[in-house]
Parts: sequence; C-alpha cells; structure tokens
Amino acid sequence: MFWSKSTGPRFSSDAESFWARVPKESQEVILNNVWCSTCGHGVSMELEKGTMEGDCLVLHGRCAECNGKVARLVEPPE
Repeated sequence: MFWSKSTGPRFSSDAESFWARVPKESQEVILNNVWCSTCGHGVSMELEKGTMEGDCLVLHGRCAECNGKVARLVEPPE
C-alpha cells in the first residue's frame, strides 16, 4: 500500500464514514494522545490509514517523535 503526506491518510469507506462522525476537536485529541511503546509515553500520531475491526475504528500511523509504528483504537459511542 502506497501512502505519502501529499495524498493524505487512506481510509476504507466504512472507516472514513466513522471518522467523519467524530467531531474535529475530538479527532485532534485522539491523534495527539497515542501510546508509543518505543518512546514509552503518549505521543502525537502521523495518521496513515484507518480501518474497521468490528464496530471499532483502528487508526494506523507513525509516532511523531521516533517514527515508529503506532495505532489507536476508537470505540463507537454508546
């Protein structure tokens, strides 16, 4: 799968629909609060793609500090 910052993150259609329903302010909080196991603390994510796992959105990307792979699970609202 090819991705570059110029083309932006890639989402499956259902993941894109889910992410679009998340308020912009919440999207920012989610992307700026991701655990990096390499850095050992919360970091910002450079978003690469989004996929669905069941009812949950999984955001995949890179740590803004070490460039290691990170992911963030976003559960649906109750």
